[in-house]
Order: sequence, then C-alpha cells, then structure tokens
Amino acid sequence: MTGTARVGGGVESNLLLLLDHFNLQKISPIVIMPGEGPLTDQVRLRGIPTSIVSYYGWRCFNPLRHLLTIFDLMRLSRSYKIDLIYLNHHCLLEFAAKLSKLTRLPLVCHMHGVEEDNYMAQNLKWLKSCNAIIAASKAVLANIKRFVLPEQRITLIYSAIDAQQFTQEIGNGQFRHKLNIPNRSKIVGTVARIRPDKGIGDFIHAAAKIHSHREEIYFVIIGSDEDGGITSREYMDLAVMLDLNGHLFFTGFIEDMSGAISELDVFVLASWMEACPLSVMEAMASGKLVVVTEVGGVPEIIQNGINGMLCPTKNPQKLAETILVALDLPDQQQSVMKRKAIDRIHEQFDIALQAHKIEDLFLEVLS
Repeated sequence: MTGTARVGGGVESNLLLLLDHFNLQKISPIVIMPGEGPLTDQVRLRGIPTSIVSYYGWRCFNPLRHLLTIFDLMRLSRSYKIDLIYLNHHCLLEFAAKLSKLTRLPLVCHMHGVEEDNYMAQNLKWLKSCNAIIAASKAVLANIKRFVLPEQRITLIYSAIDAQQFTQEIGNGQFRHKLNIPNRSKIVGTVARIRPDKGIGDFIHAAAKIHSHREEIYFVIIGSDEDGGITSREYMDLAVMLDLNGHLFFTGFIEDMSGAISELDVFVLASWMEACPLSVMEAMASGKLVVVTEVGGVPEIIQNGINGMLCPTKNPQKLAETILVALDLPDQQQSVMKRKAIDRIHEQFDIALQAHKIEDLFLEVLS
C-alpha cells in the first residue's frame, strides 16, 4: 500500500523509480492512492494493480467518512491478500496504522522529510505502532530519534535517483534560444516548487546582487507553484522591482528537464530545509556545478568544495558570493568537482541500491 498526498514532487518520482526497480520475484506491489491523476496513470502504465480510496478532508473531520475509508482499506487488503503495508508518505500515517492494527499486517512507514515538532507529537502514537520506519537521510533519522522511538525500528535508506538516466551532456542550445539568452552568457538556474521555503526569494535577491555588476549572467527559475500562479506572479513582481527584467526567467514546469539542466552553468537550490533533495542529485549526476544551502540532509550528499559548494540559508549575499565563486573556478577545478559529483551519486544515491535495501527490509519485517 502507498499513500501520497501530492502528484509531481520528489516523493512521487521516487515511488515510480522504486516500482521500476523492485525485484518482482520478491515483491508483488499493489498501489492504493487517494485519487486519480498523473501518478495513478504512471503506475497503471507499469501494469501494477491500482485502487483508489478517498480520504476525508483533514480540516473537516467526518467520523462516518473516516470509518468508510478504513473499511475500504480493509476490504482491499483482504481482496489482494496483502502481506505488508508500505506507507510511501507519512501524511496518511493514521490510516495505515489503524489498518495495520485491525488486520494485524506489519507496517513500514517511509519518512521523507524533517517534520515539525507539532506533527511528530500528534503522530507519535502511530509512529510507535510501526514495525519499521525508513528515514530518507541522517537528518530525518535524527529528527525521529528525538521522540524516543525504538531505535532498532528505524532504518536509514537514502532516497535516490536513476543515475544511469543522467549523463554529462552539453546542451543543444534550444533552452537558451527559447529564452533569447546570448550564446556566451552564463546561466544560473534553480529547479523547485515556487514557494517561500524553497528559497525562491533568496535566489532572486542573490541574482539581483550578481546582476548589479555582472550583466553577462542570466538566471532561470524552473518549476510551478501550487496556487494557480499567484505565488509565481508575486516573485515575478519582485524580480521586476529588483531590475532583473530580461535577465531572470520563470519557465514554469518543463517536460524536458534534463535538457534544460544540461544548459545550466551552475545549479542552485536555496531551500530553507531539505531532507534528501532529488533535484540536487539529478544536477550532480548531470555533471553540473551545484550551489546548495547547508540544511538538513544536504551535507550528506555534498562535500563542500569537493563535489559541490555549500552556503548558509536565508542569506542572499552569501548565496550570491558562492555562485560567483563557482562560476569563476578554473576549468580544471570545475572538471574535477563535476567528476566527483557524478561519482558520488552513482556510488551512493542510485535507485538500484535504494530498492534493494527496501526489499531486504520488507523481507526482514515479514520474517
């Protein structure tokens, strides 16, 4: 069983990769989701049995609807003869825990993020009922351990990407041409949801500081917001106010993400918190110089000055300075850093390794 609240983020992408790389001789996945959408379509394209169970609105508790959801989950678990419940996103933990208790099926909960104390306190009862908890990084693991959960039930398994899909290719110029960026100009870009905690405002302010004395550098923000364009327009207005018009571009969601990333000179992620950012891994596997804020699980991926560059969070001045250092590195030093970034992802953060470790955990719990 998997529960996921959103479609299109890193958690969803990681789920699809796991489904592609699980050993189907060991595991026969059945996917249960809260609604139809692109993720549901992608799971079905893989030929995996998929069912929909609707959940009550979190802000409008309905006891009857709550019971119906539990009943539907129990019915499906018996129909499919499920042996183990795997909760791919902890946002639906209460339902998974109740299903586990009623059916006596073991429960494995995957914690992808560093949650606030309020969430952890409210869900501590359900977390304690899990047979195993997967922490996506050491930062997530440390956060879970603070709440005195049995340490032997928590397993560190890094989230990962399909490193084989990314190559150190040179962009064909289409992305640059579409934005009308001059051929010899440098491009600095970020790939993220357009919202404050992804440091979008910090990135724009840093871009303005760089632009004030380096007009040959251009900036792109790749991604969409979650409110129909309202947040994006606010940040567009900020860019105009900071005199970045014509030098900073909002592309929205892009289908050919790897093609766009291949044309960046520096990839930036200015988030305020990241547990195990897949976009950074993808940029590193693509052979990009990366500048990322030193938060959460990021230092577990990036060794500062060796395979990437770290800077303080919520500090546009330091972010701007670090981006300029990356851009001005000698070619030889850039090449070495890029090579080490690629090696790091292939050795430690490839999806085959993650899938194998999760398979082993499932079998261990079942035994």
